[in-house]
Formats: sequence, structure tokens, C-alpha cells
Amino acid sequence: MHAKETGHIKVLQLSDDAQALTQQQFVDDTMMQEIPTVKETLAYKQILCNFAMASGMEVNLSKSNFFLFNTNISIQRNISRILGFQREILS
Repeated sequence: MHAKETGHIKVLQLSDDAQALTQQQFVDDTMMQEIPTVKETLAYKQILCNFAMASGMEVNLSKSNFFLFNTNISIQRNISRILGFQREILS
């Protein structure tokens, strides 16, 4: 993944010999690793745009939500604005 190699998206390294993770896909769900930044969100948005251009498929914003933990509320709002996803809270 180009965004990982260029440092635009951080990775989660579970152990020295494990593959580094940038995100996990579960059918139509995406779990990004680490505490997100606006820089990473912009890189992820570009990845989604590139995918849409290549495949003709787009993210359904009315069905797209995100959950963040331990993230400043202003960063959460910026991420929501950039991606167009609704911010959700686990109860």
C-alpha cells in the first residue's frame, strides 16, 4: 500500500514477526488502526476516491458511520467532515 510506505497512514505492529496492519476489512466495514489524524483521514479519503474512479463503485454515505476512541472531539468533527461519514458512539 503506497500510503503506508510514504507514511501517510500509520500501522499497527502486533509483534516483531507479524505483518503490519493499516486497516481491517469486514465485508462492508473498515477498522482503521491507531488514533487517527486529519493527515491520515485525507490519505484514506484519497484511497477511497482512487478506488471509486478505478471500480465505478462509491461509498454509500447514508450507510457509513465511524467510531473513534480516545480521540479529541475537534479531530472527530474534522474526520466526519472530510469523509462525509456520521460519527457514532458505542453505548
